[in-house]
Amino acid sequence: MNNSKINLLTVAVIGLLLLNLATLSMMWMHHPGPPMLMPSEHGMPPLPPGAPPPPPPPVAFLSDQLAFSDAQQKQFEELRDAHHDAVSKLEDQNRVLRKSLFDLLKKDVVDSTKADSVASQIGETQKKIELLTFKHFNAVKNICTDNQKIKFDDILDDLMHLLKPPPPPQ
Repeated sequence: MNNSKINLLTVAVIGLLLLNLATLSMMWMHHPGPPMLMPSEHGMPPLPPGAPPPPPPPVAFLSDQLAFSDAQQKQFEELRDAHHDAVSKLEDQNRVLRKSLFDLLKKDVVDSTKADSVASQIGETQKKIELLTFKHFNAVKNICTDNQKIKFDDILDDLMHLLKPPPPPQ
């Protein structure tokens, strides 16, 4: 073979090698990752065929069941927002307290008096959350008409079922 053919083959092999490296780099750098879940799925896998639909969010359930007027709906949203803000602050406090409780395990000697004190603070904060929620629903009931109050009492158990925390993953 003459030198021009060898040079041409060398350039072709190097060019193909660079093209392959570029293609592999593009695949690695732009890998789509795991499929994204739609926000409406709330991180849950799709329902199997024939399964009942998931329950509505508590806010929608309450609004729909009580058929609030526009003025009541506005009041309800204000109550909900205020309740959410207050509970969020307390839940943040509980997260900090839980972290400090479990940070005690990092020490060579666990201070059981300190652990008991922090656990009591967690309990007090949780008590405040429960009472805030109770008062919130009492305020919601107070914006209801007499007929809506009867319906509120009827759906209270269903509402509490919607508000319970999800079961732990298995």
